[in-house]
Amino acid sequence: MSPDTDAPTPPAADGAAPRFTASAPAGVAAAPASGGAAAGGVASASSCVAAEPVAGGAHVGLEAVDSRPGSAAAPASPASASRGAAVAGRPELRIPAGLQWKALSGRTIRAALREGDLPFGFAAPMIFFLCFYVPLRRSMEAGGLDYAQYLLPVIVLQGMFFTAMSAGDRAARDTFSGMGTRLRSMPVRPWLPMAARMSANLVRAVAALAGTLVIGHVFGFQFHDFAGAVGFLLLALAFAAAVVVGADTLGVATGKPEIGASALLAPQLLLIMMSTGFVPAEAFPGWIQPFVRDQPVSQAAAALRGLADGEFPTAVAIAAVWCGGLIVLFAALSVLVERRRP
Repeated sequence: MSPDTDAPTPPAADGAAPRFTASAPAGVAAAPASGGAAAGGVASASSCVAAEPVAGGAHVGLEAVDSRPGSAAAPASPASASRGAAVAGRPELRIPAGLQWKALSGRTIRAALREGDLPFGFAAPMIFFLCFYVPLRRSMEAGGLDYAQYLLPVIVLQGMFFTAMSAGDRAARDTFSGMGTRLRSMPVRPWLPMAARMSANLVRAVAALAGTLVIGHVFGFQFHDFAGAVGFLLLALAFAAAVVVGADTLGVATGKPEIGASALLAPQLLLIMMSTGFVPAEAFPGWIQPFVRDQPVSQAAAALRGLADGEFPTAVAIAAVWCGGLIVLFAALSVLVERRRP
């Protein structure tokens, strides 16, 4: 008789525990019972699997089969099922949040490079600076203004608005394509997709800021001290964060790129053109001057202008409050939108 075939089972004595038979290939050893004696049954296995330890130092197999006619196997407990999954060598895969963030951010940045969004973000402020500087310089400098120094802050803010439009478009496309739904079905933390989009949008904002400063330097714009330059950059990026979070929330909520871009175009044109960024408030009709002077773009432009000149006017605090308030408002709306998504 082959050693791998089932051996005949002798009848059980009265009151004795029934014996078990097992079909196991060579390499699967019978597990010792509690107290050091050999068990009457061994695991039925299709591969060489080690037996599990249980309480009291005894070992049992993963599956026990009663060889008596009419007998049924006892159902496995949840604890033994979970141990069986662990023994199967399939541990749960946990990817650190940092690696997930890096992968999602890199995906968005590579797409922006491939589609030309980052190069456009760098070049667009240069084009807009020239479009306003060339026709208006003579008339504005006739009144004693250094127009390059006066104009550049609003071009920075316009670049941040274009960054926000790009952010809204990309968020809407991710929602429309089902990317957000797929990420929610995976072991990805809920805040990671938005954090990754914000990181990619920050790169886009830095590209726009760099392009603006390059063209401004060519035409005479300069910082008057280091502290003012740092404050200028931080305030510009804070403004970018405020408008980008709002645009991203709108894109996720609509899920339609064409709607997001159209909805953002009108407000940014209104706020940019009806501001003190291109001409002083006195150049507007008297009835609209209060709005022109106090709206967020005008306050941010005045703050950037003062910081570039090495000053810290009241407009810096007002602009910081505007940026902080908008970030809190749009972040709360973003959380609400995410919670209501199916």
